Amino acid sequence: MKKLFLILILIIYALSIPSFVFALDSPELKIWKVNPFTRCPICGEYFTIGNNQNLSNLDLVYGAYLQDNQYNLYLFGSSGTSITLFGEKDFGTKSGFLTIVKTDDNPVYITDLENFPPDSWTEIGMLDQISGGYRAYYHPYPDFGKWVTSVKWGNFKSHNKTIK
Repeated sequence: MKKLFLILILIIYALSIPSFVFALDSPELKIWKVNPFTRCPICGEYFTIGNNQNLSNLDLVYGAYLQDNQYNLYLFGSSGTSITLFGEKDFGTKSGFLTIVKTDDNPVYITDLENFPPDSWTEIGMLDQISGGYRAYYHPYPDFGKWVTSVKWGNFKSHNKTIK
């Protein structure tokens, strides 16, 4: 009877480990283009960029890239997860960039990638059940929110200073 009880406990323990691992939020970015006149948050097709999947040219992989709409995004991951969106391919900065650093474990939802003060850090607190907290550094360029072209995970270094 004790052996059966021990086997049952080991089975329950083994089954609980995968559910715990899959419950953790691994860093992930979901982007999609939204018609600026409707701002329908569920319209459009998500494009998912997994953790450490740096993309040097979205034009080649995202079917909606050429649409004349604004990007929206969801950023998943734990506090400290960071990602930079660039307005040029190959992570070029001349056409603007936006660095986002999560400050809590809740998903971050951003509907306007250009709604930040230029060339400075902005702290955004948690917004009810809509978005988690984050910090953002925005280097502006006209229509940046329409033409994000490359995406890189982690801290971004610009002009010999680290953006943290």
